[in-house]
Amino acid sequence: EGIKTMLSKGKAEGYFVKEVNEGLVSELMTVTQRASMSIVSSGRYAYDTILKHIILCFIRGIATEKGRIRIDEEFMKLN
Repeated sequence: EGIKTMLSKGKAEGYFVKEVNEGLVSELMTVTQRASMSIVSSGRYAYDTILKHIILCFIRGIATEKGRIRIDEEFMKLN
């Protein structure tokens, strides 16, 4: 499932704020993912650590209260 589709579905279900521009966020996530790979290849951080921080800082930031609760529940499974 693409990022744009996930965001649209999440907005429709009340997990993300309605102001989110799915196209822009999708592009930002793509750029972030590319940058993450250079950090991983440098050996400074593992990919799972970077992914957790992207979720914590970025995805959680565009989530509604309902979305933050769901993210926190899922995030706890990763720890």
